[in-house]
Amino acid sequence: MTRLLAILASLVASTLVAAPAFQFGEPFPLTNTRYENHSVDVKLAANGSDVFIVWSDTGGVKIRKLGAAGDTILGRPIANGSAPAIVWTGQHFIVAARNHVRLLDAQGVPIGAETAPVPYAYQTALATNGRNAMLIGPSPGTRAYVLSLQGVATSGEQVIDPVTSPWMAAIASNGTGYASIHSDVNGNRVQITTFDADGMLRTRQDIDSHAPRNVVIASDGKDYLAIWSDGDRIQDGGDGKLHAVRVQSDGTMSSPFVLTTAPAGDTPLVPASLVWSGNHYALALNVGAIWQFRSTQVASISREGAFGSATALDGTAYNYPSLAIANGHLLAAWGSDGVTKVRDLTAPLDDRAFTTLTASPQSVFRAVSGSDSTLLLWTEYPGWHMGVRRNDGSWSERLLSNSISKRIATDGRGFVVADFNDRTGVATYYESDGTPRWSNVSIPISVDDILWNGREFLITGTDSSGTLKAVRLSASGAVSPTVPLAAIGYGTMSAGWSQLATDGRNILVVYRPLFFCVQPCTSYGMLYGLLLDRDLKAVSPSFFIGDVGYLNRHALIWDGTQYLAIYSASPTGSPAGIFVTRISQAGVPDPNRIDLTHSAESAFSIASTKFGTAVMWFALRDGAAVDEARFVAANGSVSPAESFGAGSNGLLVSQSDGKLAHITAQTMGTEPYFGSPHVTMAIGDVVPPARVPDAPKISVTLDADQKLRVQWTVPPQPVAGYRVEYKALNQEWMELEAWFRPTERSLVVKPAGDPATYAFRVRAWSDSGTSAYSAQGSLPAKRRSVR
Repeated sequence: MTRLLAILASLVASTLVAAPAFQFGEPFPLTNTRYENHSVDVKLAANGSDVFIVWSDTGGVKIRKLGAAGDTILGRPIANGSAPAIVWTGQHFIVAARNHVRLLDAQGVPIGAETAPVPYAYQTALATNGRNAMLIGPSPGTRAYVLSLQGVATSGEQVIDPVTSPWMAAIASNGTGYASIHSDVNGNRVQITTFDADGMLRTRQDIDSHAPRNVVIASDGKDYLAIWSDGDRIQDGGDGKLHAVRVQSDGTMSSPFVLTTAPAGDTPLVPASLVWSGNHYALALNVGAIWQFRSTQVASISREGAFGSATALDGTAYNYPSLAIANGHLLAAWGSDGVTKVRDLTAPLDDRAFTTLTASPQSVFRAVSGSDSTLLLWTEYPGWHMGVRRNDGSWSERLLSNSISKRIATDGRGFVVADFNDRTGVATYYESDGTPRWSNVSIPISVDDILWNGREFLITGTDSSGTLKAVRLSASGAVSPTVPLAAIGYGTMSAGWSQLATDGRNILVVYRPLFFCVQPCTSYGMLYGLLLDRDLKAVSPSFFIGDVGYLNRHALIWDGTQYLAIYSASPTGSPAGIFVTRISQAGVPDPNRIDLTHSAESAFSIASTKFGTAVMWFALRDGAAVDEARFVAANGSVSPAESFGAGSNGLLVSQSDGKLAHITAQTMGTEPYFGSPHVTMAIGDVVPPARVPDAPKISVTLDADQKLRVQWTVPPQPVAGYRVEYKALNQEWMELEAWFRPTERSLVVKPAGDPATYAFRVRAWSDSGTSAYSAQGSLPAKRRSVR
């Protein structure tokens, strides 16, 4: 199997060490499961009699059938993606979410496999005329696709608007043809498009509008009514009016007209859902600017476009409402006061109330291990949660107070959880079983990081003036006065994003300037270090680590002989990736940067092991999400990347017994999780290498199109994959940013220069370690003259 790769000249080769293998047991659900109803953007759908709601969360797209009041039917997963659209064909539902399409039977049960018949789109609109279906979405621009009723694309894409990817698009059918509307915020226009019964483009017309965003369209069975608003946000300068146009079945359009004006004049009205009820249109809209909604209303509109009475739905709105017709009744779903509600507007006393929507989706955040337990922080509705797992397997958890973020540290026995707020913090100490010893201790600075230095906790962060400071926090909860940390001796500086590590005697602080401007202004991605003693006195002046360009995040660790500053960044002149700078115990940075990845991973996790420091990140390999890791040895050498487990920006945590915990949030498709991501843990260890594969044999040939084909043989020992390096002329060997599966035997490279100047070498690797290099491979001399 071949893979076409472009050589990236900026890749820096790393010396490879034999790779210890992660030996993890099966992952097990760690946290408790909760079921709740929270406010989501729902879409109502009906099969003529039964009513369903469809929405998306971090577990993908879910569907829930509405039963009697107080029922316990929970949302089930039906597809990947988000921002779903759903339509009833008369026999089954079609659901589209981004580029994923799924069929559901009349009871909402998936039929067949999920498909991806169209390119990726961040939102879609869907309609059917009973003969076929049409899907509208950006990819890029605005494009339309005709689908069969089985969800299969039956023709190529039709470009409605080659330039503009819409803020929102909507489409409807009159039972024969189709009409759509999409908004162009930057172009100050909406576009109305009509299609014939086969989904082919018929007419297209632009209408001037000031910063339009939300759009809706529906049909009375013959003609259409399209509605939009000017300036759905206050900063857009909206006029507080809803605008509309009538579209006849032959594509003829009326002049645009004002449907209604908000009483306050400058209050945006945001249309969200439009349906034909049998004798009038029903429009669901939010009153107030986007993300600042005040209320939700449902208004009646005549066939001719006359705005009638409006009914206010209770509560303070946040999400968009949705309407549907079932058994001749008009139903509305909307998010209000933190929950999702459904009401039969034809019989106002018949509320479809429910207390549970689905299992709460969870997302891991931070974890740390003490002598006999591991503390974990994660988020799920309604906020922050904390759990403690003892080494005997027991588990306890609690809901924490809300904050912008949180930091954790251990003194080996218990844990401190510090809330990060705006320039201040609050700390609580928990025993190893999760019970608090003391709580709500005020910290006078923001909490960038927290560390146990052997006798007390040290916290670094910025105060209200933006100055980087430190405070000491005793095991009993006493807070020392703040200590300003040394800064660069010129210019004006506000430092932040500080990280801490200790060798047991001194403390290293690594930080970056938040504002540093001696003209001309320098990069926001500069990293500095400061070595302190336990009394927070500078051991040496602050030192410059490097200009890392755009910095996503960084971390710091003591590996037993030196400090490792690990950062996700976009260094000047280098691809984005994850990098390591070694810093000596005396605070001297190594000028030779270690490149772990050359792709845009921003989140990573680090853990100490007896084989070095493990750095783990989230990656996509062959379309699958995995957690991938490399070991960094004390001498700066690194192991090949190893993929393991389901990827979801998980955590790798060192355990007190020398083992490792891999903690992640896996989407659990079956009961009792119903497609929600749930925190799981796998306990494992790493083993030293035993046997390694023999070195492969390599050959290089030149294809007719001047591409280099590199092939290698398979060693007789078990192989987990291959690494390929290259060099041109007298340059250093560089590693291609890819790992090759055991079944892959070759790759095709398009060289950036003369193919004859390139050389390659291959190493095989397995759980036991990495082979020696193959002999250097390059074009045979007789082929070098080929042009």
